[in-house]
Amino acid sequence: MRRLVLGLLASFLGVSLVAADIDMDVKIVEKLQHFSEYRFPGNNHEDSWVKARDYIEKEFSYYGLRVQKQTFNSTIWTIEDDQSVEGVNIIGVAQATNNKPSAIVVVGANYDTNTRESPGPLFNNGAGIAALLETARLFMHNVKWSGAFRQNFTTIFVAFDLNTKEHDNGPGKSGGWYFVNEWLWDYLNKSDTNFGGAFVLDSIMNVNQEPTSQDTSENFRKIFPDTFNSMAKNGNKGNFIGVVTQPDEKSKKLRDQFVGNYRKDRRRRPFRLEDMTLPRVLHQNNIISELTTQETVEFWSFQVNGTATPLPAILITDTEKLREMPESPCGNRVCPPKAWLTEEREDFMVATVEGLTGTLLRRQATRLPDSPGNSSDATSLPSLFTTVIFLLIGRFYH
Repeated sequence: MRRLVLGLLASFLGVSLVAADIDMDVKIVEKLQHFSEYRFPGNNHEDSWVKARDYIEKEFSYYGLRVQKQTFNSTIWTIEDDQSVEGVNIIGVAQATNNKPSAIVVVGANYDTNTRESPGPLFNNGAGIAALLETARLFMHNVKWSGAFRQNFTTIFVAFDLNTKEHDNGPGKSGGWYFVNEWLWDYLNKSDTNFGGAFVLDSIMNVNQEPTSQDTSENFRKIFPDTFNSMAKNGNKGNFIGVVTQPDEKSKKLRDQFVGNYRKDRRRRPFRLEDMTLPRVLHQNNIISELTTQETVEFWSFQVNGTATPLPAILITDTEKLREMPESPCGNRVCPPKAWLTEEREDFMVATVEGLTGTLLRRQATRLPDSPGNSSDATSLPSLFTTVIFLLIGRFYH
C-alpha cells in the first residue's frame, strides 16, 4: 500500500514539476498522416473528405477549444456536372474574457483538396491544415494546460471547407466566404474594431533548393520588386516561405509580428522568409490570380452593404504554382504521398508552426512570471510543492 501511495505521489510530483514548461515540440507528421488522401465531395474522394472533417473536430475539442460547425450549401464542379453539396467549416474558439481594439485573431486553412494529381493532397492543402492543428494544439497547451501563459485575447482557429476557387473554377462560394460573411462579421458585432487580422496557411510544404525553381517573370518583378531582387541573390531558388498581405496598418503590424518570430532561429535554417506585401494598385495577371485562389481573398474583398471593407489577412504560402515541384522521388512510378515527406520539407513546415505559435503566444497571451527560465524565482511554486510532498512522505512512513 505504501509503495502504491509513494508511486502516485511521485507521479503527481513529476507532473507538477513540468507543468509550467513551454511546449514548442512540433509534431506535424502525426497530423499529416490524416491528410494524405484526396478530400473532395465527389469523384470517389468523399469518404476521406468526411474523415478529415471528423478528425479536425475531434482534435479541436481535445485541445480545449469551443467547437462550432458552420454548415452551408455551395456548388462545385465535378466530372459529371455542377453539383450542390453541403460544406462544413470547423471553428474552434479560444475565448478570452475581455478584448481590446485589434485583439481578436483568426488562424485558418482549407481541409479539402482539388482533384488534380499535381501537387497532390499533402501539398494542397494537407500541410496547411496539419500546421493549423499543430499550432492550435501548442497554443492551447501553453495557455490552458501548462500554466506557462495566461490568455488575454480571443483566438479563433478555423478549418475551411470547399475552396471552390481551386475546384477547377467551381461556380459556388467558398467556405472562406461563408465564414467571413456569415459567421465572423456577426461574431465581431458587425465592426472591425476588435479584429486584429487573420493568418491563412495555404501550401507551405514545397521547399525547392534548385536554382531557377521560383517564378522570375516580369510580372513578379513588378509586383514584388524586393522579393525579386532577394531571389536573384539566392539563385532564384524556391527556398523561402512567402508572407503575402495588403499594405494597410493592421496587416503590416500582424505581418511584422509573424516575421519577427519566424526569423528568431533563421541562422539554423537553410531557407528564408520573404515579405510579399501587395502594391496598393493591382493589375490582374497570372501572379495575382495564383495568390487569390486562397481564402485570404475573402477577407481582402469583404463588403458591407456593397461598400468595400477589406479585413486584414496574411497569406503564409510557398507560392504554389509560382514554384516548381521537385522531381518525383519515385521516378516514373506512381508516388505515394508519404514519399514526398522529406526531412527538409518537415523542417520547412515546422519553422512555420513555430513562428506562428510564437506570434500567437506573444500577441494573445502573457508569459506568467513563475514560468521556468523567466526569473530566479521561477521554480518557487514547484519547489514549495516538492517540500510539502516530502513532508507528507516522511509523515506517512513515521
